Amino acid sequence: MRRHEGDRTAALLSLRPYAELLASASQVIREGVADPGFLQDCVPWLNALTLWGAALTTCLDALERRPAGAALDTGPPWSYDHETQKVPAENQPAPMCLCVRGGT
Repeated sequence: MRRHEGDRTAALLSLRPYAELLASASQVIREGVADPGFLQDCVPWLNALTLWGAALTTCLDALERRPAGAALDTGPPWSYDHETQKVPAENQPAPMCLCVRGGT
């Protein structure tokens, strides 16, 4: 892989094919494996591979939309309200759900 020092757009564009390859690889592998037992053993890894590809693609999408030079964290600093013993709503992390089907 070539380095694109100082050329953010080129660097992001050069990573995109790898992200797409990761995202689609598990389907290609599933379709090409003749041994059902081996395929069953691989299911958790193939599911993870799909998620890794999707995560990399999502990160690239976010980086492409982020203005060059913008700070990574522009939100309020993390804080804790000692009186209520809670993290204020504006500092709560976004809810996430990561579901893998077919895995063990």
